[in-house]
Amino acid sequence: MQVSPRTGVRLATDGVNPVALPDHLGIDWVGQNAPVSAVEREVLPPDTGYSRKNYVSLRDRRQSVFLSIVLSGRDRTSIHRPEICLVGQGWTIRGRSTHEFVVGGRRFPATVLQIEREVTGPRGEVVRVPALLVYWFVGADRIVASHWERVFYTSLDRLRHLQAHRWAYVLMQTHALDGEAAALRRIDEVLAGTLPAFQAPGQL
Repeated sequence: MQVSPRTGVRLATDGVNPVALPDHLGIDWVGQNAPVSAVEREVLPPDTGYSRKNYVSLRDRRQSVFLSIVLSGRDRTSIHRPEICLVGQGWTIRGRSTHEFVVGGRRFPATVLQIEREVTGPRGEVVRVPALLVYWFVGADRIVASHWERVFYTSLDRLRHLQAHRWAYVLMQTHALDGEAAALRRIDEVLAGTLPAFQAPGQL
């Protein structure tokens, strides 16, 4: 099965990884490098592409948004359901919904997960930390909010065109200690500054 060279995200010069994310978003956010873990490199196929940063607010350094792009290679197992990783990392999924983002007049759907994790406080007390995680999948000619939609369109492309596109999985996460509305506003703000940099022209 051939792999289409077309993708829905911009590529770095190596043709494998998504383009590097911006270091600064205006004067309000600074991007810090977020390395790919050894476990990810070991588990995912070697031709998987990555681009990620942790954006920290210069207005309040307690506020941050993690942005990660994972781009599949020839092996479709590069892309998987994010819920599997979340549970493995100790998160509990409390709720799920679909949200439509609007950036520069472009609308696209995404899945929103309300998650939380228990951590031990300084006095040994157990504290529940809520967070918001948003994800979507970008193909060469469409954006979908769910893993199963991506699987459907991948199968359709294989049947119609005898080739598979390189899908990208985009994930954004931030804490929700100040409420889900504030968390979603942070994600919106970082997305507005980064989407034009990493999404392909045909998807804007």
